[in-house]
Amino acid sequence: MIDMNKFSLTKHDDELLDMIKPVKQYSNEHKVLALWAIDCLNRVLPLSETKYPNETILKTAVDTLQKWINDEIKMWDARKYTYTVLALAKTMEKTDKPYSQIVRAASHCLATCHVPAHSEGTAMYVVSAIKLLNKSRADVIKLMEDERIWQINHLKELMK
Repeated sequence: MIDMNKFSLTKHDDELLDMIKPVKQYSNEHKVLALWAIDCLNRVLPLSETKYPNETILKTAVDTLQKWINDEIKMWDARKYTYTVLALAKTMEKTDKPYSQIVRAASHCLATCHVPAHSEGTAMYVVSAIKLLNKSRADVIKLMEDERIWQINHLKELMK
């Protein structure tokens, strides 16, 4: 696990990458990564829904990915919606950086339908959101570490 004192969105977690990188596109493991990405996002999504109750883009992103997982829509059709999610993230970054990280996590979550490695982006942005939302707390590093431990353990469980 990476040292959360040195956490950066530009530094990959080798333990996660070792589990994610060998996954082939459109395999059963690819869909497991998509489910894992949804589960990671759902750890912070209620915070966004509470603050922005009328915003439906994130829920639509999750629903769209779930439809892809269930073979109800094609990857290309699911992937198109990532641009809507990214547009919201770019808008929010100017006024609400912590919540923009949740939106970026949702974008990576949905993009997992296209590239399995985007699932790591979901996990990274969730940790980033936790860091920003809790920056004044003395235990922020512990919160980040606990989240990453949960993410890794949950992925291991799903990959069994």
